[in-house]
Amino acid sequence: NQEIQVDYKVRLKTDHKDYEAGKWYQTNGKTTLAPTPERTTDLLEFGVPSVRGKADKIQIPVEKVWSDKFKNEDNYWGLRANSVKVVLQRKSGTSWVDVETKTLNAANDWKGEFTAEGGNNTYRVVEPSRTTGYGKPTSNVDEFTAKTLPSKGVQITNKLLTGPAIFCKYKEDGKSPFTSDLPRFTVRRKSDGKVLLNDIEPNGRGQVLITDIPLGEF
Repeated sequence: NQEIQVDYKVRLKTDHKDYEAGKWYQTNGKTTLAPTPERTTDLLEFGVPSVRGKADKIQIPVEKVWSDKFKNEDNYWGLRANSVKVVLQRKSGTSWVDVETKTLNAANDWKGEFTAEGGNNTYRVVEPSRTTGYGKPTSNVDEFTAKTLPSKGVQITNKLLTGPAIFCKYKEDGKSPFTSDLPRFTVRRKSDGKVLLNDIEPNGRGQVLITDIPLGEF
């Protein structure tokens, strides 16, 4: 019923080219205690401890980028969300674990910053919710470590969804396209009268093409 404790100091070679902060390193190989032969020949094996150097903290800038300029005006249609939540996640095996959540909005210029452990940890930043009228958020980097984090940080882009529409305009007979004195149309949003297109005309087949239509009634 005796206990033997071995105390010793360990120095990590943090200046070694292969050293990684936060990574566990075994302090020694197999370690045994050999009792005196007259008592027993059994070897007592000690568990091999591991140590790691403290990982440096890293700053992870994150920015929401809106791709919705129309007529040289950002957010022309006013469809942006008032705010969005972005989540920093750390990779754990084949899964991702939430670390921290930030809210981005116009008041903070759609920018924020996470603080996390560096070392060999792998991270990603996601925007769980999708803004109505915009495509699925895309990021400039799928996942990263302290070494591979882009210099500008993480940029998550929401692109405004738009599409085309066609209607036909004919002469009084209902089938002959105009060849002169072409009619012109203005396309406005029904809710507030905002202009999508001005002075559009039918083509030689009587078709009027409307492009870049966002979510809404026009």
